[in-house]
Amino acid sequence: MFRWTTRYTSCVLLLSVTGCTSETTATTTTRLCDDGGSWLFVPRDLDAGPADVSPQPATVGAGDAAVPVPDAATWGCYVDSDCSVFPDLPYCDGTHRCAPARTAVSCEAGTSWFPPSPEVNHTYVGSNGTFGDSCDPSGNLLAYQCASETVCMGGPNGCDGLLANTGAVIASPTRIDCLGTCQQGRCDGRCPQQGDHVTFVQAQGDGGAVIHNDSDGRMYTCTQDGSNEANCASLRAGQPGTVSALGLQGGYCTGANIGRVDLALPNVGTCGYACSILVLPRCTGP
Repeated sequence: MFRWTTRYTSCVLLLSVTGCTSETTATTTTRLCDDGGSWLFVPRDLDAGPADVSPQPATVGAGDAAVPVPDAATWGCYVDSDCSVFPDLPYCDGTHRCAPARTAVSCEAGTSWFPPSPEVNHTYVGSNGTFGDSCDPSGNLLAYQCASETVCMGGPNGCDGLLANTGAVIASPTRIDCLGTCQQGRCDGRCPQQGDHVTFVQAQGDGGAVIHNDSDGRMYTCTQDGSNEANCASLRAGQPGTVSALGLQGGYCTGANIGRVDLALPNVGTCGYACSILVLPRCTGP
């Protein structure tokens, strides 16, 4: 039931080996090629993460016959998996609501401003025209957003306000590092979550590691942050663990330097890492 469908096996190689191409700049990585096997998808350990505070769905009927009926307008989300109940709204956007892969946004003056999600392709409509997210030739996201201003609401600081749209679209897009994986104006922005199960694919003596997130299928290249227990220096490939704490750079993880990830490792202790998303090389050989 819980299976990650992409199939790989691993072996260490230099990225310059003939047959593999990649945007990644590291000198070594883990080669992942289709061999007919598969990673086991391990559900997140809910007891290891923060409590679920998403609004509860409405119900139809009464007593034992009541059937949950989720309402996308009131269903809160923190990560994409919270939106799994809505097949047509698979992504958690900056408003903590489930969103489709593509959406149109009006920058009408005075309406609330929300940070956009890199996982959603936006078309912004403003007083200065219509602008759509796209990918640059290097495979990174060119993301637009509504222009905003602070609306003062009073308060002890004189202007404790909210951001509101001015009516226009910022005409110069922001380049978001997606490590060359942007497609159709969208990037994968999933971050590790507390309780995620992980497996070390590669562990180096200098503290470097390639780590597979068994709960969402993403791969990270990481370095130890220097404040670890002594046992963290003797890790080996195959070491399992669980994400115990996070110090991420932002709400989305699209490229390099996503932040700090602490791992609780059985028979080892807690080891802290600075991590980046690892883009797997495309291998043409066996």
